Amino acid sequence: MKTLRKLTKKLLAHKLSFLVVFCAFFLAGVLLINALTIIMRGFYFPGFVILKALGIGIYWNSNCTSQVTTLEWGEITLPYNWTKNVTVYLRNEGNIPVFLSLNTTNWRSQNKNVNMSDYLTVSWNYTGQTINPYEVIKVTLTLTVSKEMVKAPLFIMGKEGFSFDIIITAKET
Repeated sequence: MKTLRKLTKKLLAHKLSFLVVFCAFFLAGVLLINALTIIMRGFYFPGFVILKALGIGIYWNSNCTSQVTTLEWGEITLPYNWTKNVTVYLRNEGNIPVFLSLNTTNWRSQNKNVNMSDYLTVSWNYTGQTINPYEVIKVTLTLTVSKEMVKAPLFIMGKEGFSFDIIITAKET
């Protein structure tokens, strides 16, 4: 009878250990599946920009018939694409040769406590060349998302996304 009790206690202890190990592996599996789902799906957030031109025209086409005043970067999917490109055409609409500068301002997001320009930058492939009166150049604007964004994009962005202004200014050469 003593042997049967010892055997029963050992068997129960073994079953309990097995159950604990099984639950731990099950929980780890569930967490891993959730993490992989987030990584595979990525984070989506919409972006909207107001383009302002001072002394220069901004157009969607090279014949300068479709003016650009706003642009949408579209949904940015992290961690898959860290940059988005948009091509526009710039025309010197003045009577003197100019060069251009680009600035961003009025960064906005749902979370008022976050400076979006810490996570997003805008650049372009314009090299500083002189643009003569009514000359048209093709320019690519690039939005780059910081790798830090993926750590907490929903906290930073909220579901409403972000917006800001791009100001392209023509300056006399």
